[in-house]
Formats: sequence, structure tokens, C-alpha cells
Amino acid sequence: MKQAARQGVHLCPNYFLSTNALEFTERNLYTAHELVQMVPVWGLDIYSQMLALNHWTTEFLPNASALSMPEWPASGTTLSAPHRLLRTATEAALRTPAGGWLERWEMQRKISRFSREAAGDVEAAFCPDWCKGHFDGHGHRIMHAFEDRVSELHDLSESAE
Repeated sequence: MKQAARQGVHLCPNYFLSTNALEFTERNLYTAHELVQMVPVWGLDIYSQMLALNHWTTEFLPNASALSMPEWPASGTTLSAPHRLLRTATEAALRTPAGGWLERWEMQRKISRFSREAAGDVEAAFCPDWCKGHFDGHGHRIMHAFEDRVSELHDLSESAE
């Protein structure tokens, strides 16, 4: 995220998902919008798979289609030799039993921390397969504002008749 910020890219990581959590169970307008406007940081093939598994989004947003976009970092941007070496070494270390233990420990620590911070917030959820950082009831506020606008439009159309 720091590297993205240095390049002028603002990231708002609402979701971190494993490949075990590509099909969304929460099916509503807000979630459909979150999915189709999502900008994958990496793995357009996985994003395409996620869209296929969540074709229900067209029930809410029939004219929306996911943007075709380059993966970040933008094509043509490559890691320097020292960064490639560091990434390769880190990935190799994490594939060891000690690396697996370290990853599980960090995952459990983050899940516990974020779950405490989100206590009582029904929209935020954390587990080994996803990190859904929807704090402060944002989705509910958006949906209530939408419903209010639809109601206002309905009232206007009735008074115009």
C-alpha cells in the first residue's frame, strides 16, 4: 500500500479475499456495487472468476460491467532485481513449516484485533478467508440514503400525476 501511495494511487482495501471466498453470500445492491467497481490489485484472472461466480450482480446492476483494467502495478512496471530477490526469498521462507506457523500466528493476531475493533459492527467480518473491513455501518447508511431517494422520487412522480 505504501508503494501504491508513493505512485499516487489511493487504495481503500474494503476486502482482502482468499480464493476460497470468491462467491459472495450477501446479495444486495450495495454488495453488487462493491463487486463491480472493485479494482483488483493483482490477479485479473481471479477477478474474472469472482465475477462469474457472482453473476447475480446483474439483477441489481444490469448495465454495469466490470471495468477491464491493467493489473497494478501497471504493465511495464517491473520489480527491481533486489526487490525480486527479496520477494523470492520471502516467498520461499513462508513456504517452510516455520513460515507457515508465522503466517498462521499473524493471521490469528489480525483476526482477533480487527474483530475486537469491529465489535457490534455487523458489516465487518474477519476470518482466514476474508477480511471485510466495512466499519461504522457504511453499507447500511448508503442503502438507507438510496431508499430515501427512491422514496422521494416516488413521491414526486405521484404528485406530478
